[in-house]
Amino acid sequence: MRRTPLLIAICGMWTACGGAKVLDISVEQQGCESLDQGEQPPSALVRKDQGNNITIYRDWVFIASTAEFDPEFAQDGKDITVREYWNDEEGGSGVETCFRPTIVLNNPESGKFNLFWYIGGDGTPFDNMEIDID
Repeated sequence: MRRTPLLIAICGMWTACGGAKVLDISVEQQGCESLDQGEQPPSALVRKDQGNNITIYRDWVFIASTAEFDPEFAQDGKDITVREYWNDEEGGSGVETCFRPTIVLNNPESGKFNLFWYIGGDGTPFDNMEIDID
């Protein structure tokens, strides 16, 4: 599991709380669970609350085992954009493997925002979700 802490300044959506706040995002790359041999279910964006953290991942991503999840993040008011990119220095020579590219919102403060998940440079989001943190 790879874990790289990233910080995104969330300006507009947190100003009511007394100024700009920082959203702490970690990146992880996990393997798929409960996969039957030969099965390739359609990919889906999944949210799981784990203690004070919110985990969001795209399930059922089939890519070379040598690839590493390397997302880009952007913020525009209450909208957070995740662009899913993969680095593969081996040129895709690894065995096709099922991964869960994952971001973790570490102990986020209260507020609402919209998360848009894009695959690479696509102009249309793969999926989106509203995140409401009490």
